[in-house]
Amino acid sequence: MVNPTISVDLKEEGSKLLRIDVEFEQKGDEEHNDGSTDLVIKKIIITGDFFVHPEDLIPKIEEELKGVRAREEELLRVINGVIDKTKELEGRKQEVKLVGLTPGMIVKAIMKAGDKVK
Repeated sequence: MVNPTISVDLKEEGSKLLRIDVEFEQKGDEEHNDGSTDLVIKKIIITGDFFVHPEDLIPKIEEELKGVRAREEELLRVINGVIDKTKELEGRKQEVKLVGLTPGMIVKAIMKAGDKVK
């Protein structure tokens, strides 16, 4: 089942505005013991007033999140993995900056979008 794109705005104290537009797919029909289902990210766009360096970090995160289940631990692992890979680009250290944005904020926004599907 394919769902329409869901938009979520998130602004936490001390942060900048984060907006995600996400489209989920339902994988499997069964409900788990905790009431969750297997929503998988089909497409995601991350925008906002935050600053990120290098500039291609957000598109890399968006690409890696495709096909990932909307579960906090998995999402955080994928996002932090992209950041770590970016730091070690081509065998040399590269500075990664996220100003007004955290991996946890992206996860929180995705989870809020997932709640709108249920």
